Amino acid sequence: MTRPMVVIAAVCLLAAFVVSLPARWVDAGLAHVSRDTLRVALAEGSVWRGRGQLVRLGDAGRAIPGEKLAWAFQPARLKAWQLVWRVSQGERDYLLAYRNGSWEALGEADTAAGGS
Repeated sequence: MTRPMVVIAAVCLLAAFVVSLPARWVDAGLAHVSRDTLRVALAEGSVWRGRGQLVRLGDAGRAIPGEKLAWAFQPARLKAWQLVWRVSQGERDYLLAYRNGSWEALGEADTAAGGS
């Protein structure tokens, strides 16, 4: 196999890996940023589009079920060099961004216009 073919194969494998990142990584990320007080149970899909149930860990690690969550990556925001997800919890939609190595809440999404 020639060097360009190896590079192309490596890029394709990396792209396939990134596209298929499992939804359970959302649970791991939320647990990390919330210092293990919030989790996503029954996570399905991928980090790009998925769903699960928000769970709050109370005293002595007791799980307190919350509302269902759904999330979807917003590729249109890439034009502004932003990684943004629309997160739906119950009747409300929020925008969350990953910028400069940390998560940031951008506020409620505009549901009338279909969001950003």
